[in-house]
Amino acid sequence: MENLYVLVLESTANEREKLCGIVKTLFPKLATSCCDAWADVELKLTTQPPDILILDLANCPENIFVRLKQVNRNITELILISDRHDEELFKKIINLKVGFLHFSPSEEQVKKRLGAAIDVCMDRKYKISTIQELQKAHFFITNQNKGTCKFKLEKLVFIEQCSSKLIYHFTNGDEYEVSRKLDDCALEYAPYGFLKVQQSFIINMLHIERVKRNEKLIVPAFYPKKEIRCSRSADLWNTFYSLWTKML
Repeated sequence: MENLYVLVLESTANEREKLCGIVKTLFPKLATSCCDAWADVELKLTTQPPDILILDLANCPENIFVRLKQVNRNITELILISDRHDEELFKKIINLKVGFLHFSPSEEQVKKRLGAAIDVCMDRKYKISTIQELQKAHFFITNQNKGTCKFKLEKLVFIEQCSSKLIYHFTNGDEYEVSRKLDDCALEYAPYGFLKVQQSFIINMLHIERVKRNEKLIVPAFYPKKEIRCSRSADLWNTFYSLWTKML
C-alpha cells in the first residue's frame, strides 16, 4: 500500500481538508495530496498521475474531463463525489471504473469505497510486477544465417508475420527472422503477457505506447511510426483493451 498515490480534487477547502483527514486516518500509509485550485489540477495529473483519483464534481471545469482521458492509463480507480449518478459522466470519463460518494461523505462511506479501490490497485500492481518478473526469462530462437539468439522476453516488443517467416522486433530496433508459425508463438508467449491481436501480429502488452481507440490502432513502444490494427473481432478487441487498461 505504501506505493499507492491518492489525489483529492475538492472544490471547497473545508471539504478537501475533511476528506484528506479521513483518508489519512483510515489509511495512514497512503501517499495523499490535494489541489488548492482547479488551475493546479492539470499540473498535478501530468507530473504525478495518481493510482486513485477522488474528484468532486461541484464547480468542476469541463477541461478536467479532457485531461483525465489523456492520463487515464495511469489511473486505476476514479471516485466521484456527487449527489446523483449522471450517465453523461460515463461518456465523458471513458475507460475508467467509476465509483460514487455522496457530498460530505461519512467516514464509513470513504472507508468502504476507498478500501475497494485500494484492493483493485494492489491487485493490478501485483499482476504487472508478476508479468515483469516472468518476462525476465530467457528464450531462444534460431535463424538459418545468424544462428541461435538468446533473449529476454522483456526485450521483445512485437512479432510480425511476413509471408512464411516471422520477424521478431526488439526494444533496441534489432530484427530477427525466424521460421515458425505465429500461432505456436502465441501459445508459447501468452502466459508471459503477449497477445495475438490479429492474424499477423503478436504484441507485448507491457510495450504499448498508446492506443487509437476509434481506429482500433495499437502503437508499440520503441516504434512510434508503427501502427498495428487490431482484429475486427469485437471479442478480441475487448479482451485486448481490458488487458491494456488494467496493465498499463
